[in-house]
Amino acid sequence: MRDDFLLSDEVLKLQEQEDYYIPNEIDLRGKSDQDLARYLNEITDSIEVSSENISDPVVFDKILSFLKYFAHLQPRWLARLFDIILSAFRIEIKTTSDDLENNQKETFSNHRHCLELYGFLLHWFLIAVEKNTTTAKITKKKSNQNELKTFDWSNQKLKAFDTASWLLDLKLSKIWTMAPERIAFINLFTKPAYQLFENPVNAKSNRVKERVFRILGLCVKYYDHAFVAQTTIMQNLQYWEHSAEPMAEFLVHLVEKQNYHQLADEILRDISNREFKDIASKEVKDSPNPKTFSTFLIKLVELSPKTILKNMSLLIHQLDSESYLMRSTMIDILGFMIEELSKSIEDNANQMEQINGFFDILEEHMLDTISYCRQRVLQVYLRLFDLKAKFPKRRQAITVLAMRHLQDKSSTVRKYVIRVLCKLILTHPYSMYGGELNIDDWKKRLETLNHEINNSTTEEDMPPFIIAQAVNNDKNDTEKDDSTSQKEDDNKSQHSEGISDDNRSQHSEGVRDSDVQMDMESQQDENKEEEPRLTEDKVSKTVISAEKLQQLILMKTYHEDAIAFIEQIHTCIPIVTQLLSSKSKAE
Repeated sequence: MRDDFLLSDEVLKLQEQEDYYIPNEIDLRGKSDQDLARYLNEITDSIEVSSENISDPVVFDKILSFLKYFAHLQPRWLARLFDIILSAFRIEIKTTSDDLENNQKETFSNHRHCLELYGFLLHWFLIAVEKNTTTAKITKKKSNQNELKTFDWSNQKLKAFDTASWLLDLKLSKIWTMAPERIAFINLFTKPAYQLFENPVNAKSNRVKERVFRILGLCVKYYDHAFVAQTTIMQNLQYWEHSAEPMAEFLVHLVEKQNYHQLADEILRDISNREFKDIASKEVKDSPNPKTFSTFLIKLVELSPKTILKNMSLLIHQLDSESYLMRSTMIDILGFMIEELSKSIEDNANQMEQINGFFDILEEHMLDTISYCRQRVLQVYLRLFDLKAKFPKRRQAITVLAMRHLQDKSSTVRKYVIRVLCKLILTHPYSMYGGELNIDDWKKRLETLNHEINNSTTEEDMPPFIIAQAVNNDKNDTEKDDSTSQKEDDNKSQHSEGISDDNRSQHSEGVRDSDVQMDMESQQDENKEEEPRLTEDKVSKTVISAEKLQQLILMKTYHEDAIAFIEQIHTCIPIVTQLLSSKSKAE
């Protein structure tokens, strides 16, 4: 068993020493195919018997010799070596997993040593593959050599990271009880994982990213790798522009697959505290690259808007950044936030206040000194106009701004203003009558509504005695009809029987009674004439429900908004007509 192997020291030697020392080294340069095949067969025969034989110094150093002379060997020999190492590594992981489940503590020390040896071999192999893949591009331009330079190692990378993921899923804290030693072992897999992102080809491969994200996610969540991950991600964003989107995708993987939000929160907090300067600035050397960070933030808000929304109070400070790229990025993010909040605006009315705050900021930045930022605001509005929520008040505000910026000094801004006006017309919310924007028709409809509202009232607005009077009038009319019919019957009976002297006197008394009744009716008519004129107006109005009146008032507001919008468009038309003679093709 090899007892002189200390993992942290060996990794340091591999990084710092160009000529890594191997006690039982075999110089494989110039070796024949027969010799190489024999060495590989000896390695296979040894570790196939038991995966623990990797601790044999002769076997281990023989494998190290292949890795040391990686650049001098044909890829078919290296691919075979990889399969041998990976097969034995998997057997060792399976044995370790079984012993962990059975809590066989006496085997943990031996498993730890073997896993460190296999991990070191896999670590060196992945670094050598990436190093030769990177230099292959330069070498290929100078010569026509193929073989190692053009070999596709993607399958080997996927298998290696799948194996590492299986290992990291185990409860390794039982085997590595000391944090420094456990971190040294974990770094065997995290360093090659981060190194992959230095190559743009790997950054575009979904299969590679999926494996790498899983490994890094496990290390962050279970092995105290969060701080190292944060530092590495910020460095990648500083120096590698193509790493912006993969880094954002990794944070989304942590949030959605690992349910780990802390790393994303810390990185966004770090970004919010940084000072960005324009690329043209002389002080740009020491400042972070705003372009890469902008790409990172846009990708993150596209994939996980809630993560950005949660930290918006921190990021909002970048709206005052010296870098116009960061300001335009924050303008774009505000648009995404409005989109996200508008999805649940019906369920949570409090979000409307937040949306209005974001709209206020967008309107303020229409006065940005850089035309690119003003243009970005207009582009955001073009996207927002397609939302289900129409925000009519905000449409009026942007229409006013568009009218103003039709005379912007930037032709690009004017071009987007015209697009915004076209979009406003195409997506306007005034489609009740077929979507036609004829101002005369709308004004006629508004007059009709005003007349209907003025001649309508509700029961709540009418005095109670007016309602009672209407009921009594109906009752009196009924009684009056009954009395008239009774009088006619009495008169007929009196004429048929003959009228006596006494009856004649009674008849004269009846005449006097009718005269009194006529006097009383005339008095009532005089009293009615003395009632207030306001009461007559109330009675003459149509009584409708309060809900119906409210609907009429809302309809009136709707028509007034439509007329205001049409008038604004009419105001813009003369200026747009002038722009037809512009020398700018875009306009």
